[in-house]
Amino acid sequence: MAAHNERVVREGTVDPTPEQLERLLDMPPSAKLVYYVLDRAEDPLSSNEIAGRTLLSKRTARYALNELQEIDVVRERPEIMDARKRRYELTVSEPQ
Repeated sequence: MAAHNERVVREGTVDPTPEQLERLLDMPPSAKLVYYVLDRAEDPLSSNEIAGRTLLSKRTARYALNELQEIDVVRERPEIMDARKRRYELTVSEPQ
């Protein structure tokens, strides 16, 4: 298992902290699915891309993203080419 900066890397995944994991397990299935998709994405995704990959409605995808942001496992970043648009990625956890 290799660590790069603050990211804990395990076969392309980001490990949540124990507290985040406990809260993640209590999340609705849609939030767990969005987490899974973001965990396997090579680059940050838009909410539309997440909805497309998960087959969730756009509204449900946004709700799941908000739930994941509340427990600090997902962060929102402005898109480089258009700051009005947002991209989502998993937050980086501190190595334990």
